[in-house]
Amino acid sequence: MYGHCIDNLIDAGARILGRTLVECCSDAEASAAARAAMSAWGSMDMGSAPVIVDLFAGSANLLHHVSHHAGVRGLGFETTREVYDATARNLRVLGLDVELLPRSFDVSGPINAGVYLLDPPWGSAFDGVDLDVSNTIPPIPRLLRSLGSAQRGDSHSIVVVKMPSVVSGAAMSAVARVASIVDLVYSGVDGSRESAFLIVKVSAEQAKASPL
Repeated sequence: MYGHCIDNLIDAGARILGRTLVECCSDAEASAAARAAMSAWGSMDMGSAPVIVDLFAGSANLLHHVSHHAGVRGLGFETTREVYDATARNLRVLGLDVELLPRSFDVSGPINAGVYLLDPPWGSAFDGVDLDVSNTIPPIPRLLRSLGSAQRGDSHSIVVVKMPSVVSGAAMSAVARVASIVDLVYSGVDGSRESAFLIVKVSAEQAKASPL
């Protein structure tokens, strides 16, 4: 995690909560998502480095890798106090260039064009195989539409949506109604498919044309 082996993390004084260890992206997964996200951003020819924002930061490992790949400081939001305290401490002792705030991200906008990371709690939306994106907390299509609606002017943003290793046609269709799918990246250790990331583009124009 954070690009360090477990011994280095322990030596540095980092502490990983059990629930965070289960839910977080591995370095391999996060690196793959970072490469795909920045490739998508580069294809939009925005001419500047993006803001990198994680709406549900958790361990902030994904945020760290994406912001590091982009060469900018990442901004994360985490509302569970125990998780926030542990992650904020880890970021501090490891000297990572990530700012973490103990509150929710305001999706009402206006927001800057950038790369937004999206992994809301799955809860009962995940049956062990498939993820019902309309029943995450909050629903992923609603979040995507809100991010699109909040864009300044005619700007666009890239959103990285963490998915399970199996991505159903229903999930793809639900996302495609509110965002433009750019890529689907599978990742895991040693080439295994442990998880997937949907890379999508959102805009105010598409959000307006795609009411939920």
